[in-house]
Amino acid sequence: MGEGRLLEAYDLFRRYLADPAREPDEAAAKLAEQQLAQPMPPGGSIIVLSDPGALVVVDNRAVGTLPLPLPLLLTPGAHSGVLEFPGKRLEAPVQVQLGRTTEVRLSRSSGAVLLSVLPAILLAAA
Repeated sequence: MGEGRLLEAYDLFRRYLADPAREPDEAAAKLAEQQLAQPMPPGGSIIVLSDPGALVVVDNRAVGTLPLPLPLLLTPGAHSGVLEFPGKRLEAPVQVQLGRTTEVRLSRSSGAVLLSVLPAILLAAA
């Protein structure tokens, strides 16, 4: 996990293990589990919602096809998000906040984009 992209690698490993369609590969699963045993690097997450089958591209990097098995983990800051459908491309800038989850809803038919930062919940045991 070089190049200073620890969070991207962590995200890929966790989504790999969560993918119900992945081919069985004991060595790859063991590697992913070993990496996920390490503390998660700081970041936030986004949930991408739209029509199934769209290619999800973040910062010019293909990250999956909808529906994604888990939210994407991203470093805090500004990111560019794109959904690519046959014959249609939807773009949305996304601001990721540390420790927060942002939901991104894109309408294929209207091209509308709705961004929502989901509320954080703090539970304190008495």
